[in-house]
Amino acid sequence: MQVERPRYRLAGRHTKSSCPWELRAGVGNGYWPPRAARPGAFILAQLPAAAAATRFAERGARQPSRRTVARLPRTLSAHWEAHRQDWEAAVQSQETVPVAATILAISVDGVMAPLKAHAAARAAKHAAAGNHASGPTGYHEVGWGTLTLDDREGERRQTGHYARMPEPK
Repeated sequence: MQVERPRYRLAGRHTKSSCPWELRAGVGNGYWPPRAARPGAFILAQLPAAAAATRFAERGARQPSRRTVARLPRTLSAHWEAHRQDWEAAVQSQETVPVAATILAISVDGVMAPLKAHAAARAAKHAAAGNHASGPTGYHEVGWGTLTLDDREGERRQTGHYARMPEPK
């Protein structure tokens, strides 16, 4: 079924158009309604954008392009950041500490993860021009940490894992 959607644009050059129906339905990036964004984000967490787009096509439902799939995390991230403090406070208020826990161990680290497609080609182009890249091209640091609660005997009672991408240091 196809439905025509009215689109409006603010006066001026280079302004984005918007559709009131999409805004009211919570459609992100002109493509992702909330019920599609959730499985889309899950699939994208497991697969690169091109493979995720192929998986959608195989399922026969939505058939987004690789670029549309790749834009989903940016859309969700912007939405998360707008509400982050309130949502983190809500999650933290539900966390509990086991009564037997007496030791808190904190581990913080980072790992370099490949996040850019075609990075090698760009690196070769820059190297040919006499530029020198700092660090592995196409990789970004993923900050992560764990909070572990142990009892007096050193037996683990609870572990929480936290990460943020890309988040250096």
